[in-house]
Amino acid sequence: MAQTQWISVESPGKSSHGCPLILMNRTAALAAIFLIWAAIFLPGLGSPELKGEEGRRILPALAMLDTGNWLVPYLNGEPYLRKPPMINWLIAASVEVTGERSERAARLPSVLAVLALGLTLVWTGSRWLPPGGGFTAAVFTLTSVAFLEKGRLAEIEAIYVSLTGIAFAFWLAAWACRESGWRLWLIPGIALGLGMLTKGPSHLLLFYGVIIPVLIASREKRQLWSPAHLGSFALALLIFAAWAVPYFRAAAEMGAGEVWASQAGNAAGGGSLKLGEWLPNFPRALSNGLPWILLTWLWWNRRALEALGARDERLVQLVRAARWPLVIGFVGLMIIPGVLPRYTLPLVPAGALLLAAVVPFIALPGLKFWQWANRVLMGVVLVGAAASPWIVKPAAFRTESWLDVAVLVGAALLLPPTAIWIFRRREAKTSTLAAESALCIAGAMMVYAIAVLPRMDLRDDLRPIAKQINAAVSAGQPLHVITSGYEPFFFYLEMPCIFQKSPKKIADNAEQILFPAGAMKKVKSRWPEASDAIRLERRGKKDFFLLKLSPERGKNPRPKRDHSGTGA
Repeated sequence: MAQTQWISVESPGKSSHGCPLILMNRTAALAAIFLIWAAIFLPGLGSPELKGEEGRRILPALAMLDTGNWLVPYLNGEPYLRKPPMINWLIAASVEVTGERSERAARLPSVLAVLALGLTLVWTGSRWLPPGGGFTAAVFTLTSVAFLEKGRLAEIEAIYVSLTGIAFAFWLAAWACRESGWRLWLIPGIALGLGMLTKGPSHLLLFYGVIIPVLIASREKRQLWSPAHLGSFALALLIFAAWAVPYFRAAAEMGAGEVWASQAGNAAGGGSLKLGEWLPNFPRALSNGLPWILLTWLWWNRRALEALGARDERLVQLVRAARWPLVIGFVGLMIIPGVLPRYTLPLVPAGALLLAAVVPFIALPGLKFWQWANRVLMGVVLVGAAASPWIVKPAAFRTESWLDVAVLVGAALLLPPTAIWIFRRREAKTSTLAAESALCIAGAMMVYAIAVLPRMDLRDDLRPIAKQINAAVSAGQPLHVITSGYEPFFFYLEMPCIFQKSPKKIADNAEQILFPAGAMKKVKSRWPEASDAIRLERRGKKDFFLLKLSPERGKNPRPKRDHSGTGA
Protein backbone atom coordinates (compact mmCIF):
# COMPACT_ATOMS: atom_id res chain seq x y z
CA MET A 1 0.00 0.00 0.00
CA ALA A 2 1.02 3.57 -0.57
CA GLN A 3 2.34 5.27 2.53
CA THR A 4 1.92 8.97 3.24
CA GLN A 5 5.13 10.94 3.58
CA TRP A 6 4.26 14.07 5.52
CA ILE A 7 7.52 15.93 5.92
CA SER A 8 8.51 17.38 9.29
CA VAL A 9 10.24 20.74 9.47
CA GLU A 10 12.57 19.28 12.10
CA SER A 11 13.47 15.88 10.70
CA PRO A 12 12.36 14.98 7.18
CA GLY A 13 11.18 11.45 6.61
CA LYS A 14 9.15 9.03 8.66
CA SER A 15 8.96 8.10 12.29
CA SER A 16 10.55 4.98 13.69
CA HIS A 17 7.27 3.10 13.20
CA GLY A 18 6.90 4.08 9.54
CA CYS A 19 4.20 6.57 10.47
CA PRO A 20 3.86 9.99 8.80
CA LEU A 21 5.35 12.95 10.54
CA ILE A 22 3.62 16.30 10.54
CA LEU A 23 4.41 19.60 8.99
CA MET A 24 2.99 21.46 11.95
CA ASN A 25 5.22 21.61 15.01
CA ARG A 26 3.64 19.28 17.56
CA THR A 27 4.72 21.37 20.54
CA ALA A 28 3.17 24.47 19.02
CA ALA A 29 -0.07 22.56 18.35
CA LEU A 30 -0.19 21.32 21.94
CA ALA A 31 0.40 24.83 23.25
CA ALA A 32 -2.29 26.23 20.94
CA ILE A 33 -4.87 23.68 22.11
CA PHE A 34 -3.99 24.44 25.73
CA LEU A 35 -4.60 28.17 25.21
CA ILE A 36 -7.82 27.54 23.28
CA TRP A 37 -9.02 25.20 26.03
CA ALA A 38 -8.21 27.77 28.71
CA ALA A 39 -10.08 30.52 26.84
CA ILE A 40 -13.15 28.34 26.28
CA PHE A 41 -13.54 26.32 29.46
CA LEU A 42 -12.11 28.44 32.28
CA PRO A 43 -13.94 31.80 31.94
CA GLY A 44 -16.74 32.01 34.49
CA LEU A 45 -16.31 28.37 35.47
CA GLY A 46 -17.40 28.97 39.05
CA SER A 47 -20.01 31.62 38.34
CA PRO A 48 -23.23 29.69 37.60
CA GLU A 49 -24.88 27.92 40.49
CA LEU A 50 -25.32 24.17 40.30
CA LYS A 51 -27.26 23.01 37.25
CA GLY A 52 -29.06 19.80 36.32
CA GLU A 53 -27.53 16.73 37.91
CA GLU A 54 -24.41 18.43 39.27
CA GLY A 55 -25.62 18.14 42.84
CA ARG A 56 -25.91 14.38 42.49
CA ARG A 57 -22.21 14.26 41.64
CA ILE A 58 -20.92 16.87 44.09
CA LEU A 59 -22.85 16.08 47.29
CA PRO A 60 -21.73 12.41 47.38
CA ALA A 61 -18.14 13.61 46.86
CA LEU A 62 -18.42 15.94 49.87
CA ALA A 63 -19.96 13.11 51.90
CA MET A 64 -16.91 10.99 51.06
CA LEU A 65 -14.64 13.68 52.44
CA ASP A 66 -16.77 14.06 55.58
CA THR A 67 -17.26 10.37 56.36
CA GLY A 68 -14.18 8.74 54.84
CA ASN A 69 -16.41 6.21 53.05
CA TRP A 70 -15.06 6.15 49.48
CA LEU A 71 -16.73 2.88 48.52
CA VAL A 72 -20.47 3.61 48.58
CA PRO A 73 -21.58 7.14 47.56
CA TYR A 74 -24.17 8.80 49.82
CA LEU A 75 -26.59 11.57 48.86
CA ASN A 76 -28.49 13.42 51.59
CA GLY A 77 -27.83 10.64 54.06
CA GLU A 78 -29.00 7.85 51.74
CA PRO A 79 -26.83 5.50 49.62
CA TYR A 80 -26.69 6.64 45.99
CA LEU A 81 -26.44 3.41 44.02
CA ARG A 82 -27.13 4.44 40.43
CA LYS A 83 -23.62 5.28 39.18
CA PRO A 84 -20.00 4.22 39.73
CA PRO A 85 -18.02 6.67 41.87
CA MET A 86 -15.24 7.94 39.58
CA ILE A 87 -16.82 11.39 39.21
CA ASN A 88 -17.29 11.56 43.00
CA TRP A 89 -13.67 10.58 43.64
CA LEU A 90 -12.34 13.20 41.24
CA ILE A 91 -14.52 15.98 42.67
CA ALA A 92 -13.52 15.04 46.21
CA ALA A 93 -9.85 15.07 45.20
CA SER A 94 -10.28 18.46 43.53
CA VAL A 95 -11.92 19.92 46.62
CA GLU A 96 -9.14 18.52 48.78
CA VAL A 97 -6.34 19.80 46.53
CA THR A 98 -7.79 23.26 45.96
CA GLY A 99 -8.87 23.65 49.56
CA GLU A 100 -12.26 25.09 48.64
CA ARG A 101 -15.78 23.69 48.41
CA SER A 102 -16.83 25.73 45.42
CA GLU A 103 -18.47 25.29 42.04
CA ARG A 104 -15.11 25.94 40.40
CA ALA A 105 -13.37 23.17 42.34
CA ALA A 106 -16.22 20.74 41.62
CA ARG A 107 -16.12 21.44 37.88
CA LEU A 108 -12.35 21.36 37.57
CA PRO A 109 -12.13 17.55 36.94
CA SER A 110 -14.46 17.90 33.95
CA VAL A 111 -12.49 20.67 32.27
CA LEU A 112 -9.20 18.88 32.97
CA ALA A 113 -10.60 15.72 31.36
CA VAL A 114 -11.50 17.76 28.28
CA LEU A 115 -7.96 19.18 28.22
CA ALA A 116 -6.49 15.68 28.43
CA LEU A 117 -8.63 14.60 25.49
CA GLY A 118 -7.64 17.64 23.41
CA LEU A 119 -3.94 17.11 24.02
CA THR A 120 -4.28 13.39 23.28
CA LEU A 121 -5.98 14.10 19.95
CA VAL A 122 -3.13 16.44 18.97
CA TRP A 123 -0.41 14.02 20.09
CA THR A 124 -1.82 10.87 18.51
CA GLY A 125 -3.37 12.55 15.48
CA SER A 126 -0.06 14.10 14.50
CA ARG A 127 1.27 10.56 13.96
CA TRP A 128 -1.13 9.53 11.22
CA LEU A 129 -3.41 12.34 10.06
CA PRO A 130 -2.56 14.87 7.31
CA PRO A 131 -0.50 17.90 8.41
CA GLY A 132 -2.27 19.71 11.26
CA GLY A 133 -4.84 16.91 11.47
CA GLY A 134 -4.38 16.26 15.18
CA PHE A 135 -4.86 19.94 15.93
CA THR A 136 -7.94 20.04 13.68
CA ALA A 137 -9.47 16.97 15.35
CA ALA A 138 -8.92 18.54 18.78
CA VAL A 139 -10.60 21.77 17.64
CA PHE A 140 -13.56 19.86 16.19
CA THR A 141 -14.03 18.04 19.48
CA LEU A 142 -13.50 20.86 21.97
CA THR A 143 -15.68 23.35 20.05
CA SER A 144 -18.65 21.05 19.43
CA VAL A 145 -21.87 22.05 21.16
CA ALA A 146 -21.79 18.98 23.40
CA PHE A 147 -18.35 19.77 24.82
CA LEU A 148 -19.06 23.48 25.18
CA GLU A 149 -22.04 22.54 27.35
CA LYS A 150 -21.02 19.36 29.17
CA GLY A 151 -17.32 20.17 29.47
CA ARG A 152 -18.02 23.02 31.90
CA LEU A 153 -20.22 21.06 34.29
CA ALA A 154 -19.46 18.73 37.20
CA GLU A 155 -21.11 15.92 35.30
CA ILE A 156 -20.28 12.39 34.21
CA GLU A 157 -20.31 13.02 30.46
CA ALA A 158 -17.18 15.18 30.22
CA ILE A 159 -15.02 12.55 31.94
CA TYR A 160 -16.74 9.53 30.41
CA VAL A 161 -16.60 10.85 26.84
CA SER A 162 -13.01 12.05 27.28
CA LEU A 163 -11.86 8.62 28.43
CA THR A 164 -13.64 6.91 25.52
CA GLY A 165 -12.17 9.48 23.13
CA ILE A 166 -8.67 8.81 24.47
CA ALA A 167 -9.20 5.08 23.86
CA PHE A 168 -10.29 5.81 20.27
CA ALA A 169 -7.40 8.21 19.67
CA PHE A 170 -4.66 5.82 20.76
CA TRP A 171 -6.17 2.79 19.02
CA LEU A 172 -6.77 4.53 15.68
CA ALA A 173 -3.26 6.03 15.70
CA ALA A 174 -1.66 2.66 16.44
CA TRP A 175 -3.75 0.89 13.80
CA ALA A 176 -3.02 3.55 11.16
CA CYS A 177 0.69 3.15 11.92
CA ARG A 178 0.43 -0.65 11.56
CA GLU A 179 1.28 -1.29 15.18
CA SER A 180 0.04 -4.39 16.95
CA GLY A 181 0.27 -6.13 20.30
CA TRP A 182 0.39 -4.06 23.45
CA ARG A 183 1.02 -0.85 21.50
CA LEU A 184 -2.39 -1.28 19.91
CA TRP A 185 -4.39 -2.34 22.96
CA LEU A 186 -2.82 -1.38 26.30
CA ILE A 187 -3.63 2.34 26.63
CA PRO A 188 -7.14 1.92 25.18
CA GLY A 189 -7.73 -0.87 27.70
CA ILE A 190 -6.75 1.34 30.62
CA ALA A 191 -8.92 4.20 29.34
CA LEU A 192 -11.90 1.89 28.84
CA GLY A 193 -11.48 0.48 32.35
CA LEU A 194 -11.51 3.97 33.85
CA GLY A 195 -14.55 4.72 31.70
CA MET A 196 -16.34 1.76 33.28
CA LEU A 197 -15.63 3.26 36.69
CA THR A 198 -17.25 6.46 35.47
CA LYS A 199 -20.50 5.25 33.90
CA GLY A 200 -20.45 1.50 33.46
CA PRO A 201 -19.71 -0.62 30.38
CA SER A 202 -22.00 0.89 27.73
CA HIS A 203 -19.11 2.66 25.97
CA LEU A 204 -17.58 -0.72 25.15
CA LEU A 205 -20.37 -1.31 22.62
CA LEU A 206 -19.57 1.97 20.88
CA PHE A 207 -15.82 1.40 20.94
CA TYR A 208 -15.91 -2.14 19.58
CA GLY A 209 -18.76 -1.23 17.24
CA VAL A 210 -16.29 1.01 15.39
CA ILE A 211 -12.99 -0.86 15.62
CA ILE A 212 -14.27 -4.35 14.79
CA PRO A 213 -15.47 -3.28 11.31
CA VAL A 214 -12.06 -1.65 10.78
CA LEU A 215 -10.31 -4.90 11.67
CA ILE A 216 -12.67 -6.89 9.45
CA ALA A 217 -12.14 -4.54 6.49
CA SER A 218 -8.36 -4.76 6.88
CA ARG A 219 -8.46 -8.55 7.37
CA GLU A 220 -6.90 -8.24 10.81
CA LYS A 221 -9.61 -9.95 12.88
CA ARG A 222 -6.92 -12.06 14.51
CA GLN A 223 -5.97 -8.98 16.55
CA LEU A 224 -9.14 -9.54 18.60
CA TRP A 225 -7.82 -12.92 19.80
CA SER A 226 -4.27 -11.78 20.41
CA PRO A 227 -2.88 -12.10 23.96
CA ALA A 228 -2.36 -8.33 24.04
CA HIS A 229 -6.03 -7.59 23.38
CA LEU A 230 -7.32 -10.26 25.73
CA GLY A 231 -4.90 -9.06 28.41
CA SER A 232 -5.85 -5.41 27.91
CA PHE A 233 -9.56 -6.26 28.04
CA ALA A 234 -8.97 -8.25 31.22
CA LEU A 235 -7.11 -5.24 32.64
CA ALA A 236 -10.12 -3.02 31.89
CA LEU A 237 -12.36 -5.47 33.75
CA LEU A 238 -9.93 -5.66 36.66
CA ILE A 239 -9.88 -1.86 36.98
CA PHE A 240 -13.66 -1.91 37.29
CA ALA A 241 -13.76 -5.00 39.51
CA ALA A 242 -11.31 -3.48 42.00
CA TRP A 243 -14.16 -1.21 43.06
CA ALA A 244 -17.24 -3.20 42.00
CA VAL A 245 -16.54 -6.41 43.96
CA PRO A 246 -16.21 -4.81 47.41
CA TYR A 247 -18.95 -2.32 46.52
CA PHE A 248 -21.58 -4.96 45.76
CA ARG A 249 -20.61 -6.85 48.88
CA ALA A 250 -21.08 -3.74 50.99
CA ALA A 251 -24.23 -2.54 49.18
CA ALA A 252 -25.94 -5.89 48.61
CA GLU A 253 -28.48 -5.29 51.38
CA MET A 254 -29.12 -1.78 50.05
CA GLY A 255 -30.48 -3.14 46.78
CA ALA A 256 -27.55 -2.12 44.58
CA GLY A 257 -28.06 -5.07 42.24
CA GLU A 258 -31.71 -4.19 41.63
CA VAL A 259 -30.86 -0.54 41.00
CA TRP A 260 -28.19 -1.41 38.43
CA ALA A 261 -30.50 -3.93 36.74
CA SER A 262 -33.18 -1.26 36.46
CA GLN A 263 -30.67 1.21 35.01
CA ALA A 264 -29.53 -1.34 32.44
CA GLY A 265 -33.14 -2.13 31.52
CA ASN A 266 -33.94 1.51 30.86
CA ALA A 267 -30.79 1.92 28.77
CA ALA A 268 -31.70 -1.15 26.74
CA GLY A 269 -35.12 0.10 25.71
CA GLY A 270 -37.15 0.33 28.86
CA GLY A 271 -37.94 4.00 28.41
CA SER A 272 -40.95 5.87 27.16
CA LEU A 273 -42.49 5.05 23.77
CA LYS A 274 -44.37 8.34 23.54
CA LEU A 275 -43.48 10.03 20.27
CA GLY A 276 -43.47 13.44 21.92
CA GLU A 277 -40.68 12.29 24.27
CA TRP A 278 -38.84 10.03 21.83
CA LEU A 279 -38.65 11.82 18.47
CA PRO A 280 -37.00 15.03 19.82
CA ASN A 281 -33.97 12.91 20.72
CA PHE A 282 -32.83 12.94 17.09
CA PRO A 283 -32.49 16.72 16.63
CA ARG A 284 -31.06 17.06 20.13
CA ALA A 285 -28.42 14.43 19.42
CA LEU A 286 -27.60 16.03 16.08
CA SER A 287 -27.24 19.43 17.74
CA ASN A 288 -24.60 18.00 20.08
CA GLY A 289 -22.27 17.56 17.10
CA LEU A 290 -22.77 21.04 15.65
CA PRO A 291 -21.22 22.75 13.83
CA TRP A 292 -18.80 20.07 12.61
CA ILE A 293 -21.41 17.38 12.06
CA LEU A 294 -22.31 19.36 8.93
CA LEU A 295 -19.01 18.21 7.40
CA THR A 296 -19.62 14.46 7.76
CA TRP A 297 -20.76 14.27 4.12
CA LEU A 298 -17.05 14.39 3.30
CA TRP A 299 -16.77 10.79 4.47
CA TRP A 300 -18.56 9.87 1.23
CA ASN A 301 -17.01 12.55 -1.01
CA ARG A 302 -15.29 10.78 -3.89
CA ARG A 303 -12.75 13.50 -4.61
CA ALA A 304 -11.74 13.83 -0.98
CA LEU A 305 -11.29 10.06 -0.62
CA GLU A 306 -9.30 9.84 -3.84
CA ALA A 307 -6.99 12.63 -2.70
CA LEU A 308 -6.55 10.93 0.68
CA GLY A 309 -5.95 7.59 -1.03
CA ALA A 310 -3.22 9.09 -3.20
CA ARG A 311 -1.34 9.79 0.00
CA ASP A 312 -2.25 6.73 2.08
CA GLU A 313 -4.68 4.03 1.02
CA ARG A 314 -4.83 2.69 4.60
CA LEU A 315 -6.50 5.90 5.77
CA VAL A 316 -9.14 5.59 3.07
CA GLN A 317 -9.75 2.06 4.27
CA LEU A 318 -10.20 3.39 7.78
CA VAL A 319 -12.70 6.07 6.74
CA ARG A 320 -14.74 3.64 4.63
CA ALA A 321 -14.78 1.01 7.38
CA ALA A 322 -15.65 3.34 10.27
CA ARG A 323 -18.07 5.84 8.71
CA TRP A 324 -21.10 3.56 8.62
CA PRO A 325 -20.54 2.13 12.13
CA LEU A 326 -20.47 5.71 13.42
CA VAL A 327 -23.73 6.54 11.66
CA ILE A 328 -25.41 3.26 12.58
CA GLY A 329 -24.28 3.57 16.19
CA PHE A 330 -25.68 7.09 16.37
CA VAL A 331 -29.03 6.27 14.74
CA GLY A 332 -29.29 2.90 16.48
CA LEU A 333 -28.99 4.47 19.89
CA MET A 334 -31.57 7.13 19.12
CA ILE A 335 -34.26 4.67 18.05
CA ILE A 336 -34.06 2.83 21.39
CA PRO A 337 -36.78 4.10 23.76
CA GLY A 338 -35.30 5.54 26.90
CA VAL A 339 -31.90 6.34 25.39
CA LEU A 340 -31.00 10.00 25.77
CA PRO A 341 -29.10 12.14 23.23
CA ARG A 342 -26.04 12.34 25.47
CA TYR A 343 -25.52 8.57 25.09
CA THR A 344 -24.11 9.21 21.60
CA LEU A 345 -21.41 11.61 22.82
CA PRO A 346 -18.58 9.00 23.02
CA LEU A 347 -18.74 8.88 19.21
CA VAL A 348 -17.85 12.59 18.86
CA PRO A 349 -14.03 12.27 19.23
CA ALA A 350 -13.89 9.31 16.81
CA GLY A 351 -15.97 11.26 14.30
CA ALA A 352 -13.68 14.27 14.71
CA LEU A 353 -10.63 12.14 13.88
CA LEU A 354 -12.26 10.81 10.72
CA LEU A 355 -13.25 14.34 9.72
CA ALA A 356 -9.69 15.55 10.27
CA ALA A 357 -8.53 12.90 7.78
CA VAL A 358 -10.75 14.09 4.92
CA VAL A 359 -11.30 17.81 5.61
CA PRO A 360 -7.90 18.87 4.17
CA PHE A 361 -9.21 17.80 0.75
CA ILE A 362 -12.37 19.90 0.81
CA ALA A 363 -12.97 21.89 -2.38
CA LEU A 364 -11.99 25.57 -2.50
CA PRO A 365 -15.59 26.91 -2.45
CA GLY A 366 -16.15 25.08 0.81
CA LEU A 367 -13.00 26.59 2.29
CA LYS A 368 -14.10 30.07 1.27
CA PHE A 369 -17.52 29.54 2.89
CA TRP A 370 -15.81 28.38 6.08
CA GLN A 371 -13.58 31.44 6.00
CA TRP A 372 -16.52 33.82 5.67
CA ALA A 373 -18.43 31.98 8.41
CA ASN A 374 -15.48 32.64 10.73
CA ARG A 375 -15.53 36.32 9.84
CA VAL A 376 -19.25 36.59 10.53
CA LEU A 377 -18.83 34.84 13.87
CA MET A 378 -15.95 37.10 14.84
CA GLY A 379 -18.07 40.13 13.91
CA VAL A 380 -20.80 38.91 16.26
CA VAL A 381 -18.21 38.41 19.02
CA LEU A 382 -16.89 41.94 18.57
CA VAL A 383 -20.40 43.40 18.72
CA GLY A 384 -21.09 41.44 21.90
CA ALA A 385 -17.82 42.55 23.47
CA ALA A 386 -18.51 46.20 22.60
CA ALA A 387 -22.05 45.99 23.99
CA SER A 388 -21.14 44.19 27.22
CA PRO A 389 -20.67 47.37 29.32
CA TRP A 390 -24.27 48.32 28.50
CA ILE A 391 -25.59 44.79 29.05
CA VAL A 392 -24.08 44.37 32.50
CA LYS A 393 -23.02 47.12 34.84
CA PRO A 394 -19.36 46.97 35.96
CA ALA A 395 -20.45 46.33 39.55
CA ALA A 396 -22.06 43.05 38.46
CA PHE A 397 -18.87 41.53 37.13
CA ARG A 398 -17.70 38.55 39.18
CA THR A 399 -13.97 38.92 39.85
CA GLU A 400 -13.57 36.51 42.74
CA SER A 401 -10.36 34.93 41.45
CA TRP A 402 -7.44 35.52 39.13
CA LEU A 403 -9.27 33.51 36.48
CA ASP A 404 -12.07 36.08 36.28
CA VAL A 405 -9.56 38.91 36.05
CA ALA A 406 -7.65 37.01 33.35
CA VAL A 407 -10.83 36.75 31.30
CA LEU A 408 -11.34 40.51 31.37
CA VAL A 409 -7.72 41.24 30.51
CA GLY A 410 -7.54 38.50 27.87
CA ALA A 411 -10.70 39.65 26.13
CA ALA A 412 -9.45 43.24 26.01
CA LEU A 413 -5.98 42.34 24.73
CA LEU A 414 -6.60 39.39 22.42
CA LEU A 415 -9.86 40.08 20.63
CA PRO A 416 -8.72 43.09 18.53
CA PRO A 417 -5.54 41.50 17.06
CA THR A 418 -7.37 38.18 16.57
CA ALA A 419 -10.15 39.93 14.67
CA ILE A 420 -7.63 41.80 12.47
CA TRP A 421 -5.84 38.54 11.64
CA ILE A 422 -9.08 36.77 10.71
CA PHE A 423 -10.42 39.60 8.57
CA ARG A 424 -7.14 40.28 6.72
CA ARG A 425 -6.01 36.73 6.04
CA ARG A 426 -6.53 35.57 2.45
CA GLU A 427 -5.08 32.05 2.28
CA ALA A 428 -7.51 29.21 3.18
CA LYS A 429 -6.11 26.08 4.84
CA THR A 430 -8.15 23.69 6.90
CA SER A 431 -5.89 23.71 9.98
CA THR A 432 -5.76 27.52 9.89
CA LEU A 433 -9.51 27.76 9.44
CA ALA A 434 -9.97 25.39 12.37
CA ALA A 435 -7.73 27.67 14.46
CA GLU A 436 -9.81 30.68 13.39
CA SER A 437 -13.03 28.92 14.39
CA ALA A 438 -11.54 27.99 17.76
CA LEU A 439 -10.45 31.58 18.37
CA CYS A 440 -13.90 32.88 17.44
CA ILE A 441 -15.57 30.44 19.83
CA ALA A 442 -13.02 31.26 22.53
CA GLY A 443 -13.83 34.94 22.10
CA ALA A 444 -17.54 34.15 22.28
CA MET A 445 -17.01 32.24 25.55
CA MET A 446 -15.11 35.16 27.07
CA VAL A 447 -17.91 37.54 26.11
CA TYR A 448 -20.37 35.01 27.53
CA ALA A 449 -18.50 35.02 30.84
CA ILE A 450 -18.36 38.81 30.92
CA ALA A 451 -21.81 39.78 29.67
CA VAL A 452 -24.15 36.81 30.09
CA LEU A 453 -23.18 34.98 33.27
CA PRO A 454 -23.67 38.01 35.58
CA ARG A 455 -27.24 38.31 34.31
CA MET A 456 -27.83 34.59 34.84
CA ASP A 457 -26.67 34.96 38.44
CA LEU A 458 -29.61 37.29 39.05
CA ARG A 459 -31.95 34.36 38.43
CA ASP A 460 -30.30 32.03 40.92
CA ASP A 461 -32.62 29.67 42.75
CA LEU A 462 -30.34 27.62 45.01
CA ARG A 463 -28.06 30.29 46.44
CA PRO A 464 -30.89 32.53 47.76
CA ILE A 465 -32.57 29.82 49.85
CA ALA A 466 -29.21 28.65 51.16
CA LYS A 467 -28.40 32.23 52.12
CA GLN A 468 -31.65 32.45 54.08
CA ILE A 469 -30.86 29.24 55.95
CA ASN A 470 -27.25 30.23 56.68
CA ALA A 471 -28.45 33.55 58.10
CA ALA A 472 -31.15 31.99 60.27
CA VAL A 473 -29.33 28.96 61.67
CA SER A 474 -27.22 29.35 64.80
CA ALA A 475 -23.51 29.06 64.12
CA GLY A 476 -21.86 25.81 65.15
CA GLN A 477 -25.14 23.93 65.55
CA PRO A 478 -26.08 21.02 63.28
CA LEU A 479 -29.13 21.32 61.07
CA HIS A 480 -31.53 18.39 61.22
CA VAL A 481 -33.15 17.86 57.85
CA ILE A 482 -36.30 15.92 56.99
CA THR A 483 -35.59 14.85 53.43
CA SER A 484 -38.09 14.86 50.59
CA GLY A 485 -35.88 13.82 47.72
CA TYR A 486 -32.89 15.33 46.01
CA GLU A 487 -32.21 19.00 46.84
CA PRO A 488 -28.99 20.50 45.44
CA PHE A 489 -29.08 23.66 47.58
CA PHE A 490 -27.56 21.67 50.46
CA PHE A 491 -24.23 22.25 48.69
CA TYR A 492 -24.40 25.90 49.74
CA LEU A 493 -25.18 25.35 53.43
CA GLU A 494 -22.41 26.24 55.86
CA MET A 495 -23.37 23.96 58.75
CA PRO A 496 -23.29 20.17 59.21
CA CYS A 497 -26.55 18.48 58.24
CA ILE A 498 -28.14 15.37 59.73
CA PHE A 499 -30.66 13.79 57.36
CA GLN A 500 -33.71 11.77 58.35
CA LYS A 501 -36.72 10.59 56.36
CA SER A 502 -39.31 11.06 59.09
CA PRO A 503 -39.89 13.55 61.95
CA LYS A 504 -40.08 10.57 64.30
CA LYS A 505 -36.39 9.86 63.68
CA ILE A 506 -35.20 13.37 64.52
CA ALA A 507 -33.22 13.42 67.78
CA ASP A 508 -35.04 14.73 70.87
CA ASN A 509 -32.35 17.34 71.48
CA ALA A 510 -32.56 18.78 67.96
CA GLU A 511 -32.70 22.59 68.01
CA GLN A 512 -32.84 23.42 64.29
CA ILE A 513 -35.02 21.45 61.89
CA LEU A 514 -35.45 22.02 58.16
CA PHE A 515 -38.42 20.37 56.46
CA PRO A 516 -40.41 20.68 53.23
CA ALA A 517 -43.88 22.17 53.15
CA GLY A 518 -45.35 18.73 52.46
CA ALA A 519 -44.15 17.46 55.84
CA MET A 520 -45.84 20.21 57.87
CA LYS A 521 -48.65 17.99 59.17
CA LYS A 522 -46.32 15.31 60.50
CA VAL A 523 -43.97 17.89 61.97
CA LYS A 524 -46.84 19.59 63.82
CA SER A 525 -47.94 16.27 65.30
CA ARG A 526 -44.58 16.05 67.04
CA TRP A 527 -43.79 19.71 67.56
CA PRO A 528 -46.95 21.84 67.92
CA GLU A 529 -44.79 24.96 67.82
CA ALA A 530 -44.05 24.21 64.13
CA SER A 531 -46.73 26.79 63.27
CA ASP A 532 -44.10 29.42 64.08
CA ALA A 533 -41.54 27.92 61.66
CA ILE A 534 -39.77 30.32 59.30
CA ARG A 535 -41.02 30.00 55.74
CA LEU A 536 -38.27 29.86 53.12
CA GLU A 537 -39.66 30.72 49.72
CA ARG A 538 -38.18 29.55 46.43
CA ARG A 539 -38.85 30.82 42.94
CA GLY A 540 -41.20 28.34 41.29
CA LYS A 541 -40.20 25.48 43.61
CA LYS A 542 -41.63 23.89 46.74
CA ASP A 543 -41.07 25.89 49.91
CA PHE A 544 -39.15 24.79 53.00
CA PHE A 545 -39.64 25.68 56.65
CA LEU A 546 -37.04 26.18 59.36
CA LEU A 547 -38.13 25.29 62.89
CA LYS A 548 -36.00 26.52 65.78
CA LEU A 549 -36.63 24.84 69.14
CA SER A 550 -35.59 25.97 72.59
CA PRO A 551 -32.29 24.45 73.78
CA GLU A 552 -33.88 23.71 77.15
CA ARG A 553 -36.43 21.44 75.55
CA GLY A 554 -33.91 18.78 74.60
CA LYS A 555 -32.70 18.47 78.22
CA ASN A 556 -36.05 17.16 79.50
CA PRO A 557 -36.92 13.60 78.56
CA ARG A 558 -40.37 12.87 77.25
CA PRO A 559 -42.83 11.68 79.92
CA LYS A 560 -43.59 8.03 79.59
CA ARG A 561 -47.15 7.01 78.87
CA ASP A 562 -49.06 5.24 81.61
CA HIS A 563 -50.27 1.86 80.36
CA SER A 564 -51.50 0.58 83.73
CA GLY A 565 -55.05 1.83 83.19
CA THR A 566 -55.13 3.51 86.65
CA GLY A 567 -54.29 6.97 85.39
CA ALA A 568 -51.65 7.30 88.13
